[in-house]
Amino acid sequence: MAKLLIKILCIFLFLSLCLNNTYGSGVGIELLGLNMHLIDSAVEWGKRSPHKLDDGGRFLYLPGLEVYYEWDAREGKIFNADGYRFTIASYLDTMDRHSGYIHLGLRYTFPFDSGRQLSIGFGPSLFFRETWSVFPDYEKHQLLVESDSFLPGYEHMWLVFGDVDYQYRISKDLKLVVSMLPAIPYSILFSIGILWENKI
Repeated sequence: MAKLLIKILCIFLFLSLCLNNTYGSGVGIELLGLNMHLIDSAVEWGKRSPHKLDDGGRFLYLPGLEVYYEWDAREGKIFNADGYRFTIASYLDTMDRHSGYIHLGLRYTFPFDSGRQLSIGFGPSLFFRETWSVFPDYEKHQLLVESDSFLPGYEHMWLVFGDVDYQYRISKDLKLVVSMLPAIPYSILFSIGILWENKI
């Protein structure tokens, strides 16, 4: 799996260098953390989680890391987006299984003032996790797929989803970012980190 992620990242970086319609770019890194379950079936798994923060299984700490590269659009905007983002994340899920996602999406920004803004994104995403089939009472979601040729030992599914960032400018090139990743109707995952921007 690591080789696949490295190949995808290298291909993306090569393509991004070939783009001629950008005037700024940024690199972000965020710590994944608080996860809030929304429905009863997710809460039941949360009660069994080694990462639970409460006995009810509603709140969990899911340790992980998200890194992303984003660039601003100048001309030829896709769906009038303000920019684009490529994301790779890895974390331990509710049942302490290695999980992650790869995302390529559009970004739309809504500034409050010169130092604060919301950045909202959505686009195609690949979600994957070590299979939960090892748990006897597990019933697989109909969208999850297991394959011997693609990510063997993992379940995966393709989704269209996004996230919401609250960004606070610390300096000319640096922003503090607090993110919310809604996995509706199951849970909401929160993260915090920094975004370093290089405006040309």
